[in-house]
Order: sequence, then structure tokens, then C-alpha cells
Amino acid sequence: DYRVDIILQGNLSNPKIVLRSTPALPQQEILSLILFGKSPSDITTYQDQQLEESLANLMKGDTSPGFLDKIQKSIGIDRIDINRQSSSRREDMSIQVGKYVTKDIY
Repeated sequence: DYRVDIILQGNLSNPKIVLRSTPALPQQEILSLILFGKSPSDITTYQDQQLEESLANLMKGDTSPGFLDKIQKSIGIDRIDINRQSSSRREDMSIQVGKYVTKDIY
């Protein structure tokens, strides 16, 4: 019943993940829907602890592998890669998101 957008913004040295939804929901509710497919009122105590940790990491701008792994598993993709390349004039960033359709087709 919701559309949730995961937006990566900011500069390359300090990217930031922004969550938004339609209709508009609080960040905690959006993250709960992404991670567990449920509202915070419908999750277990353990899931609530995970949600609080993930929300704290998101607010700190922590995009560590653990945090990205949780998002990756919750939205059903096999891979998220954030790559940075620097040259003397600029920095480029790319995000690769993928899923295996079959064992041999990515």
C-alpha cells in the first residue's frame, strides 16, 4: 500500500541514504517496512532492536556493509555495490544493484 524510495545523495566522500514514502510516513515506519515488510507495531522485540540499530546507523550516515546487507536482503536483491573512483579532476560514484534470475543469469 506504500511506495518507498531509497535515495543516495550527498557528496562522494560522505554519501547519505534518504528514505521517503508515498503516503508520507516517519523514517522508523519506512525502515520497518523495508526491513520486515511490517509496521513497527507488528514486529517482534528482536526485530524492534534491529530496527532501532538500523535507524541509528541511518541517522549517523552509516552505510556500512551490515546496514546495506539488511536493506539488500529485505528488498530481495542479491547485490548492492557502491563504488568510488577518483581522478585528479573529479570523483565518480556508481551504484550497482542486481539479482540473479537463474543460477547463471545475473
